[in-house]
Amino acid sequence: MRILVGPTEICGQISLFADGFRKLGHEVTTAVVFRNKNWWDASYDYDFTDRPFDGQRIFDAGYLLGSHDVFLYQWARDSFLPNLGDLPFLQSKGKKIISAFMGSDVRHYPTFAEWLGPLRDYILSLPFNKEDISSSLVPLRMAEAFSSVIFSQPNQSLLGVRPYHHLFIPVDLSKTQFHIPNNPIPKVLHIPARRGMKGTSFFLEACEALHREGVVFELRTLEDIPNSQVLSEMRTADIYLDELLAPLYGKTAIEAMGCGCAVVNGADFVREPYPPERPIWSVNPWNLKERLRELIENRELRISLAEQGRVYAQRYHDHVSVCDGMLRALEDSAPDSRIHYPTLYTSGECVPHDRIGEDLLQLTDTLVLRWGLPRSASIDDLVNKKLLSPAILGHRDKIPRWGGGVAGAAACIHESTAFV
Repeated sequence: MRILVGPTEICGQISLFADGFRKLGHEVTTAVVFRNKNWWDASYDYDFTDRPFDGQRIFDAGYLLGSHDVFLYQWARDSFLPNLGDLPFLQSKGKKIISAFMGSDVRHYPTFAEWLGPLRDYILSLPFNKEDISSSLVPLRMAEAFSSVIFSQPNQSLLGVRPYHHLFIPVDLSKTQFHIPNNPIPKVLHIPARRGMKGTSFFLEACEALHREGVVFELRTLEDIPNSQVLSEMRTADIYLDELLAPLYGKTAIEAMGCGCAVVNGADFVREPYPPERPIWSVNPWNLKERLRELIENRELRISLAEQGRVYAQRYHDHVSVCDGMLRALEDSAPDSRIHYPTLYTSGECVPHDRIGEDLLQLTDTLVLRWGLPRSASIDDLVNKKLLSPAILGHRDKIPRWGGGVAGAAACIHESTAFV
């Protein structure tokens, strides 16, 4: 197959997806409309980042859309044509679309803050764009409506209505060079891309308190460095402080596992239950100091987490395996255990403070008619709360219902239906 990977760079992943698909025997083209910071060595077959939207760009975009069979869209807010026009066009031509959500492209932060419960006020204090709910819903609903398959995670797809496959972030583990240093004085490493979301102030405060109390360790905090240096630093570290406020984990956590670090993260196995066996030292702002003390002082614990981490990274995040899983999902042959069924929006618990436009409500109606609702969802309640349009009432008997063992898939993941 001919596969196009783009259009927005996230953590150097476009080249990883491309390499993974190529290793599986496919012809791949890379194209971007937006580049990340130059922390990763990356080049692209087509780079539209600084190009005006003129006739030549339209011609090139048309060529790309017409000459490929499968399209991996990373980051739901961007496309090669204005207003996400690629998606309905490609669907109408019988092309296959893989949508991979990456976070803020579909995450509505006020809803995310409520979902995180005790961390609500801190999340709302961060300098994220407090946009209205429709700004998050437009790219989400467009992807849900026109994609062949979707990859995401519960912390991102809180407003979703369509079932989706679990997103495993791709990593080239051959570049991580696994090594457990077992330093006599444990080396603790923290490399925040964004201090607020990473919880850097909490980490630094806890580490300072432990130093005052006589706990012996070396803390190294680095920022704005290339990925090659990140990996080099990880190879000599015992403990990696990842993200405190994310209930799952990001790419640097996987790289740290691959390099042989014990990873500290705000892992929330209730809100993010899958995969259940992730070998992460779970912390929150209230137990952070004592949990860090235990990990720093317990050599056997650190080594055990590091050993398990490498195995876990290989099992779930090898970039070739991730790409293979995406293509199998596209062929409807991926295991059911990777499928999430979002329920927060359709539970009626997600009541927006701002109005959702009629066009978006009607698009949501269309999705519900195709993909169904949880058995417990009240259509009347959703209409009254302006989460579905009144037009759906005349079609209530046509809406599929799921719950318990969805479509016979007892291993499927059902997400929380309420704010905790």
